[in-house]
Amino acid sequence: MDHRRFPQLSRFAAHVAAGRHPALLDTCGKLAGSIADAVRDGSLAVADVSRDGSTVEVVRGG
Repeated sequence: MDHRRFPQLSRFAAHVAAGRHPALLDTCGKLAGSIADAVRDGSLAVADVSRDGSTVEVVRGG
């Protein structure tokens, strides 16, 4: 892939190189905002996973 044509790839590469999962990279502020709104108004449930992965709790907004 040409990083000049797709500059966001450099952000993904740096994120992965630092040992983080690329899915956790905040790439779209508008999408992040709409997801936050949906969680806040209770129309979207979010799973909160403990750091060691041993427990999962479903968190509702609202």
